[in-house]
Amino acid sequence: MRIEETKPVAEFENILPLVNIVFLLLIFFMLAGAFSSPDLFKVEPPTATHADREKRRDLILLLDRRGRLALDGKVVTDETLRVEIARHRAVRGGELTLKLKADSEVDSRRLIELMEILQQSGLEKIRLLTQPLRTDAVMQE
Repeated sequence: MRIEETKPVAEFENILPLVNIVFLLLIFFMLAGAFSSPDLFKVEPPTATHADREKRRDLILLLDRRGRLALDGKVVTDETLRVEIARHRAVRGGELTLKLKADSEVDSRRLIELMEILQQSGLEKIRLLTQPLRTDAVMQE
């Protein structure tokens, strides 16, 4: 009489494909997920020696090197900027803080002109965003 040998069945054999799928999903979501929304324009802020680390939900105004403006992800002109700021002030009420992220190559006259527009729009607090100064850049100077 011939007896067939049976192979031993591993206890975790059925779980292995599930673990593989879970790790593949984890890797997919890590790669596909966005940690922050991208800026509308490519803007490189100037560097600063002091970094302000406050985290508040303020308006963010982008100014690229060609002078284009974007307020909270929406392209605006100088004229529509005043209207949008007035709308945000009405919605949020009270004091409104704007963070200005200007390219380091932008003309200073354009920056001053923009800050005057913001002041005329009734903004009291404007924060100019900068990058922290790299220590290796200071050593070379």
